[in-house]
Amino acid sequence: MNIRIVGAIIAVALIAGGFWFLFEPGLRGITDPIGSGTSDEQPVEGDLADGQTPSADQPSAPRIDLDAMAAQMDAQLQEQDLSVFKALKEHYPQRYDRLVERLAGMAVGGAPAAQIAEISQVFMSDLRKENGEALLQADDDDLVEIVTLSRDLHRQILENEGRAACNQFALAGPPGLGERIFDYLRPLDQQGALLLSAMATASGRPAEVTAATAEDWQVVMDRLIANGGDPKHREALAELAPEADICAALVALLDTTLSMDGAVAARLRATYVRDLAIN
Repeated sequence: MNIRIVGAIIAVALIAGGFWFLFEPGLRGITDPIGSGTSDEQPVEGDLADGQTPSADQPSAPRIDLDAMAAQMDAQLQEQDLSVFKALKEHYPQRYDRLVERLAGMAVGGAPAAQIAEISQVFMSDLRKENGEALLQADDDDLVEIVTLSRDLHRQILENEGRAACNQFALAGPPGLGERIFDYLRPLDQQGALLLSAMATASGRPAEVTAATAEDWQVVMDRLIANGGDPKHREALAELAPEADICAALVALLDTTLSMDGAVAARLRATYVRDLAIN
């Protein structure tokens, strides 16, 4: 069983939204299907099918111990150098256990990477959408950290991959980069773990912070221009045309948001992180 690719799929699925089907060709080129690798787990003898009797020359078919497989997968995932698994287990233990059990069953059945991707994406999407609104009440220190990671990731992709690729990432999320997204697994994993932690910590808090208004976004855009920003950034973010400098405009917008204090800045950060989680 190739636990590495399971880890990569789940970590990216936390951010990738509904576009994981675009990754199927790339996944096939990166690794063998889940279940095709070897495992230290030895099969144990299972029950006989109806109508069958054991014979000396035809032993009964082996049966994988699903509980043992799930325990092995849990141990291997926690040993991975990926923070999202530890955050899932810490903050959403029952959901994590159900996911591990589901993936263990799929691994036993030899499920391909595309199916692992689909199940992981649905699991993460449901978790984000059920809990994402709580991020409006998250600690601003947590929000600043997440927004900073997002800004730095967009900036890194812009520098490494160019404007067109970064625009695709800004518009479509991780699938916009295709296989290259695995080069950015580390910051995505860190961002995903922070989102889980912030959601869990903020859940149950009274709704004291509301989402940012159009006037709030106008304030930050005015501040961006006043600080010497390119006026074209306003048009790029308003129109979201693929040929515009969307990624550069987003980096400038996030940078300006991080430089601001007060209630408006807090609402802007909370709304951006909320939208990052649920969309």
